[in-house]
Amino acid sequence: MSRVRSAAVLRTFAPYPGGATGVFSGETAQRAVRNLGIKDMSKLILTASLLAVLAIAACSPAAAGPSATPSVPSGPSSPPSAEPPSSAPPETPAPVPPATPTPPAQPAPDPSDAPEIPDPAIVEFTPGEIFLVDGIVRDLSDCEPVRGTLLPEAAVAGIECLAENPYVARVGFYLFDNDEEMFDHYVARMESEGVTLDQGSCFDGVGDGQYIPGPDEVLSRHGCFITAEGVANYRLLLPGAHVYVGIVGQNIDPIELEDFAFLGSHDTPGFPTIWGNPGA
Repeated sequence: MSRVRSAAVLRTFAPYPGGATGVFSGETAQRAVRNLGIKDMSKLILTASLLAVLAIAACSPAAAGPSATPSVPSGPSSPPSAEPPSSAPPETPAPVPPATPTPPAQPAPDPSDAPEIPDPAIVEFTPGEIFLVDGIVRDLSDCEPVRGTLLPEAAVAGIECLAENPYVARVGFYLFDNDEEMFDHYVARMESEGVTLDQGSCFDGVGDGQYIPGPDEVLSRHGCFITAEGVANYRLLLPGAHVYVGIVGQNIDPIELEDFAFLGSHDTPGFPTIWGNPGA
């Protein structure tokens, strides 16, 4: 019974003696079984079975790649909210302050550069100061106002000028309201320097006197002194115009200052030529 089943199977898959496979008739298969023996027969059956399984697997539709899975549509999106929009106004962002620009870096000054000298400020002269400037009749320049604590007490206006003279450092002109205040200031200044009225002269280095003699010309006077620092000073009164003149020298010789005040005067007694009343 087993031999008959084996023979039937080998009808389809029994190999040739050389190793090739083919289809045999029943006699040929029986002869081949006898020649191969039971053990070889079992090997042949196992080999044939494996080949049959591989052949079936190769022809099966399952060997094809997996079919594409149809995409499942996603569920509907969530419905919009039924709540009404908020009535609150939108928040206004806080204002951002503008950024302060960084100033450009300044180059370090070169120590060898000469410092810049600013232009002198333009000073407006008062009417009293203009009156004093207009009365100058000599070679004076660079006149500037004298104000504040530098102005003599009771004076209402003052100017100081430079002189083009080797003996003169500067000349000051001071305006008073009247002759009495002008004379009081003159007396106080002379006494502070140790000068006694109507004594001495500029030839002596220290002195005071009238440049026009007579009892009616008491206010027409002048005087000289030398400061503790060794600087010659000359003082002159011009009554009627209420002008007090002060001249500061370059050295200790006050007679040069008197000559400067009377320069060009040929009268005897002479009259100062350094200033004249512009309203006369």
